[in-house]
Amino acid sequence: MAATSGCSWAQPLASDPAAPVPGVPYASVFGAPVAPSHTEPKSGLVAPFTPQQALQLALLKQPGLFITPQMTAQEKDDILAAIHQLAHRLDRAWIEAVAAQQALGTVRQMHEAAQTAAELAQRMVKAGNWSQVPLLQAKVLASASATQVAQAQLQAFSAQEKLIQLTGLWGTQTHIDLPAQLPKLPVAPLPWANAETQALQNQRALATATFNARHAQAQVNPQDTGALHKTLVAATAAQAPSPLLALATVPLSAPVLPANLGRPNPALMEALTEQAHADMLAANIRSQAREAWFRYRSAWDVAHHQRDVVLPLSTALQEETQLRYNGMLQSTWELLASARARLDSVHAATLAQRDFWLAHTDFQAVLAGVAVTFSPTSGPKSNGANDAQGH
Repeated sequence: MAATSGCSWAQPLASDPAAPVPGVPYASVFGAPVAPSHTEPKSGLVAPFTPQQALQLALLKQPGLFITPQMTAQEKDDILAAIHQLAHRLDRAWIEAVAAQQALGTVRQMHEAAQTAAELAQRMVKAGNWSQVPLLQAKVLASASATQVAQAQLQAFSAQEKLIQLTGLWGTQTHIDLPAQLPKLPVAPLPWANAETQALQNQRALATATFNARHAQAQVNPQDTGALHKTLVAATAAQAPSPLLALATVPLSAPVLPANLGRPNPALMEALTEQAHADMLAANIRSQAREAWFRYRSAWDVAHHQRDVVLPLSTALQEETQLRYNGMLQSTWELLASARARLDSVHAATLAQRDFWLAHTDFQAVLAGVAVTFSPTSGPKSNGANDAQGH
């Protein structure tokens, strides 16, 4: 595969400090002097760089994720779970990198429109038609848009570097060619179907917890286990409520078992603890499946609304403004404002498209048994497979 051509053992190793590497390409948005430009060498990677290529490259850096015929079924399942988790991280990184690059193009167009407005304002002032106020306003807008370009450049570079880090590429191999745009939105969203069941079946941590619970239950009398569970329920119900607004001064109290119970049988406590752990883990996995699908479904709605409603409206407004401008019914400034509004809609549609594909890969990951942590303000991030027990 062309994507792995730079991974030969005959090549310099990344750990060699003396290995020759190209400089970091950088072009200042503000016109500041930069280091002499250089020709970026080709990496030999097949364009466009795909998530599949990224996974293949990443696996070459992790020989421990290869299955051997001598492995047990559990060992093979553990490796497959780790590969699903790695693929999820790579998919998210690839989506972020492509989206950041796509958004950068729109932000640059916004900056060009702002520069055009500033140049027009400069000519109007020279002709004596305007005062300095609108010129300064136009320059402020152009300066602010330049800062936005610089920030977008940094975001695009950082997103691509995150993807590169996960693949282990370095040197000339880092000059990957990403697609110009994210994949198109699907016509219809995925159904809910049996998402909870599928997530439960594929979560290796739950299978282990369930096995441990069954093993512990087999060591004790089920009637004794049921009696102890009823005692725990009663102790919890008898616990005095604590005022939530006064936790700093009135600490919570622990439920107390009856004095005549004595010290509970350790085997019984272990059986209850293991079963409670399995039940809690299953409930969390079910919750993840529901939230992952809800986020996915919501992201699909928003992305289609931005693409099919907001963007066409902004485009129609710009076209109508252009017609009125041609008929000398609207000013150049109104035309430029409508153009900026359309670019804003394009940018919003790109971000919505990115959020959809992130939600899509998160939903697929949860179904495959990957533990995903959701943030209340941004897209969810993947944790290690073992972290599922803590969520």
